[in-house]
Amino acid sequence: MSGPRWYEIPAGVLKPGEQNLIVVRVFDTGGLGGITEGPVELVCDGRPPAPPAPKPEEPSPAAAETNRFTEVWGAKTEVGGNIEIPRHVRVDGDVQAIGGNADIKGWVTGDAVSIGGNVVIREGGIVDGDAVVIGGNIRREPGSRVKGDEVHLSGLPGNVIARMVERVQLPPTARHGPPHRP
Repeated sequence: MSGPRWYEIPAGVLKPGEQNLIVVRVFDTGGLGGITEGPVELVCDGRPPAPPAPKPEEPSPAAAETNRFTEVWGAKTEVGGNIEIPRHVRVDGDVQAIGGNADIKGWVTGDAVSIGGNVVIREGGIVDGDAVVIGGNIRREPGSRVKGDEVHLSGLPGNVIARMVERVQLPPTARHGPPHRP
């Protein structure tokens, strides 16, 4: 059922001058589920509350850091060689080096993976997902960040890794194409 709904909060439940929490529980047995259309308002005596006073905006260190990424690439895969993500580049997706190293100086929004090589995250480099190596090492310089897990799978004989690299088949669009630019 759509349309406005009114629920009265008994006097004395809310504490003036304190932080109060109001929870809306939605039970939906059909349709799209939940609150699917807005606006959703909290009103007092039939009037919406006054908006909070705006806080002065200061650029956060994270916002300043984000502004350094002036170029955007799609996910990158390199077979039989190294891949480098420059300091000014954000990769929307995963970076995969198969038979080579992944050198991350910029920002990877997915995972950084190397099979038969190393993942190196340089100072200022960011990996939002996991850093994964099979038959190599993960090296993080001070000032680098990996928000996910660091996964090492080592101890595989070199010929096993070589066979893994040989068997990788990629669609033609994933091979050595130019970076994606919006």
